[in-house]
Amino acid sequence: MYAVGNQNFGGFGGQYEGSNKTPDLGMEFQNAAGELEIKFVLEVGFSETYEDLVRDAKLWLDGKPEVCVFVLVKFEESPNYRCPVHDLDDEELGRLEFPKGSEVRALNFNLEGEYGPVIYKGLVWVGRISTAYMEVWKRDPVTKLATRNEDRINLHTLADLPQLKFQLSDFLDVAPENERTISFEWDDYRSLIKHKIKQLAVYRCQEMLKDRAGLTDIRDRDYQPSSEGSSN
Repeated sequence: MYAVGNQNFGGFGGQYEGSNKTPDLGMEFQNAAGELEIKFVLEVGFSETYEDLVRDAKLWLDGKPEVCVFVLVKFEESPNYRCPVHDLDDEELGRLEFPKGSEVRALNFNLEGEYGPVIYKGLVWVGRISTAYMEVWKRDPVTKLATRNEDRINLHTLADLPQLKFQLSDFLDVAPENERTISFEWDDYRSLIKHKIKQLAVYRCQEMLKDRAGLTDIRDRDYQPSSEGSSN
């Protein structure tokens, strides 16, 4: 069993033919022919909607038959994001002395607390990641289509991330005497979660700078009117 990250996968079939996808975390197993196949995929959503993550589940499970298990984790920030410079005029924005978008670096963003908020130029670019939930998706044995395997697991805090346990037979054909439990630990993944929180802050800042420079025809795509700024 081998963990993979930042690896792009193709070879999807059916309606997903021609697609490419890089999972946040993947696990590869060696098949009977000695080849490595991706069997387990985990995707973490911050700015992605739940619907985006469900589409990912269907892409992996419906489009790549060797994938057996897909786990989605959706994080929610509090309060909901609102572009912090939306109400500033150009003069006020200029006094903040933002660099060019290409020069915005994550190291200049301050992650306050273990999981946010993220502050840059005295402004909040990502709120505190306060709640999360997890879902395990597998392939339905009858329809062969992606389906949620069990009830949603609500996580009150990031410290509540449970240990994921599966049987080896969830991924490979094994004789009963070779059955064993496989556990996925979160400790090594927590640092990646923090990195992704800051990465989201950098992206939002860069999108704002593009917008204010007139390089895009839309508002910051993560902007939400103040009337929608309350937490879900």
